[in-house]
Amino acid sequence: MGENTSDPAGTGAGTGAGTGTGMGPDRETARETARETGAETGRETGVRFLAVGDMAPPHPEVGDSSGDEAAADITCLPFAQVTAEALDRIRPDVVVSSLVGPGFDCLDLSERLAAAGFRGKYRAIAPTVPDPDLVRREITDRFPALDFDLVVLADRS
Repeated sequence: MGENTSDPAGTGAGTGAGTGTGMGPDRETARETARETGAETGRETGVRFLAVGDMAPPHPEVGDSSGDEAAADITCLPFAQVTAEALDRIRPDVVVSSLVGPGFDCLDLSERLAAAGFRGKYRAIAPTVPDPDLVRREITDRFPALDFDLVVLADRS
């Protein structure tokens, strides 16, 4: 198991380095990520999330009524619909996406967020990445005003 090296959403959850490719997370991974970044308490804290691409909001288990409230604070949009107007309407505090999504990657989304003046946190998620620090440097060098981090799920238990 790898060592956690950063706090992707200011919640105590870290990232771990791994190897491989950045494919989209499945529903369970999206649910876990929402839980780790505080989406399950979004109503109480007022945190609004925007999931971009093929990310799915957390769905409650049978008999679990808490998931309905959490899902109300998560908006899901395809990349093509992430516009300055949509960001203005949704006003997300945290944007999450796969490192590589359908028709875009985190560089494309970072460029769009920066151009729209987004001032919240952007977290890209990948199961494994050969050099996560390289990805982080590339995004933060190009878009220094963007609060970006990469969440690598490979070494989580």
